[in-house]
Amino acid sequence: MKGQLPFWKNERQISKINNMNYKVMGCMKMSKEKPLPNTKGISEVYWEALNSHQFLIQVCENCQKQIFYPRVVCPFCSSSDIHYEEHSGKGTIYSYTTIHRTGNESFKSEVPYTIALIDLEGGGRMMSRIVRGQERLTITIGSPVKVCYEEITDDVTLPYFYIDA
Repeated sequence: MKGQLPFWKNERQISKINNMNYKVMGCMKMSKEKPLPNTKGISEVYWEALNSHQFLIQVCENCQKQIFYPRVVCPFCSSSDIHYEEHSGKGTIYSYTTIHRTGNESFKSEVPYTIALIDLEGGGRMMSRIVRGQERLTITIGSPVKVCYEEITDDVTLPYFYIDA
């Protein structure tokens, strides 16, 4: 439209975007506290297992494919016949990035840190953190990794990964 700024330069839009209550992947609005995942609902079994240091993944009874993230219906064949199985927690790095500056105050003391996309053994891909101290010297695309567990609160344990050399 002639004479109007693009939406990302429009002050009204910028104000609207800055004031939104983001609810991406079940996380609460960013603040000085670290965002925590929503551990209820369809993924409750997954989060409870992580609290017990077990890594579970869904498997479709119909097509036998592994599914990550937890869902009600298989994304491959649309079957609702899905169950959880214990997973080895092994995978390989598909891609990664090292964060040197964070937009969230709660992570400021932790920079630099590395986030990776992990191709899980047997299928599925997830995003996670690589254990601090190890990543910058040894991480490459294709590096083998194994899950470890980071207890964030009494009720929330997150799956992190370390290089499994």
